[in-house]
Amino acid sequence: MLEGFIADTQPFRDITLPLLIGGEERWWTLSARPRVINGATVGLHGVGTDVTTARMAEAKVAYMAHYDSLTDLPNRFLFNETFARALKRKGIRARQTAVFCLDLDQFKNVNDTLGHPVGDKLLKEIARRLETCISGRDMVARLGGDEFAILHQGNTTRAELAEIAGRLIEAVSAPIIIDGNAILPATSVGIAVSPDDGTSVADLLKNADLALYSSKDGGRNRYSFFEPAMDEAARARREMEMDIRAALSRHELSLSYQPLIDIETGHPVGYEALMRWNHPERGAISPTEFIPIAEETGLIVQLGEWVIREAIAEAATWPDHLSVSI
Repeated sequence: MLEGFIADTQPFRDITLPLLIGGEERWWTLSARPRVINGATVGLHGVGTDVTTARMAEAKVAYMAHYDSLTDLPNRFLFNETFARALKRKGIRARQTAVFCLDLDQFKNVNDTLGHPVGDKLLKEIARRLETCISGRDMVARLGGDEFAILHQGNTTRAELAEIAGRLIEAVSAPIIIDGNAILPATSVGIAVSPDDGTSVADLLKNADLALYSSKDGGRNRYSFFEPAMDEAARARREMEMDIRAALSRHELSLSYQPLIDIETGHPVGYEALMRWNHPERGAISPTEFIPIAEETGLIVQLGEWVIREAIAEAATWPDHLSVSI
């Protein structure tokens, strides 16, 4: 384009182009207009500005918007964009788009015991390992923390997807030494396939996540395909979580007291406080059902505080020789 303007002695403005100066690539912005002498155009004259610094800054901002700064993998934004384009394509490749969601088992322990710098180095190594397990048309991304996702496109059977998941687990699980610390990483994997498990990015990622949690519940360091029952179980757990929150405000919880007996005298020396929940619609709900969910969601803290207050208030009315166990 620039050559045409020069050949035709046409004015131009703010044309940015790369130049090789002293073996180094630089970016310049050029503007020029015809030079007229005695009514005749004899060439062009104008100005050039070195915009290399600004160009590099723009490139860095664009890179940071699409890539993870720690691992150099695509970030969640770029992954979702690429995933959405893949789902919109016509033909068999679009129909068989699959997504793998995975995270590191017990990664928090690495950060807590060895420090975040070691944790960061482990994440970078895991990123490289995952890249060795994918083909050229696939994409591996870091979604955040120790969460990774892989977009797989192509005519792939369920057995082949299972084989890929096995390779991912094997690659991640190889021992590694970081700053003198021996680490045995492990991962759990969840798999969702379009269109059977969803036709949108949000649905497929959600279902792959549900499959991932199923893998963890099944013992970790394994993979699971999404199944509709997983969604039903997740909905039931969400409903239970909401009910637990409401139970505190609706005063549905109560304590039963189991006596602690002195074997020699046969007399009670105290009581053990046991939580009970009488749901207005479901009736009595066993602690084995709601306590694990309370622990996972953090509601166990509120339940614990309530039990302590209630039990101490009740124990204050007892004879002095009786204690309460919470």
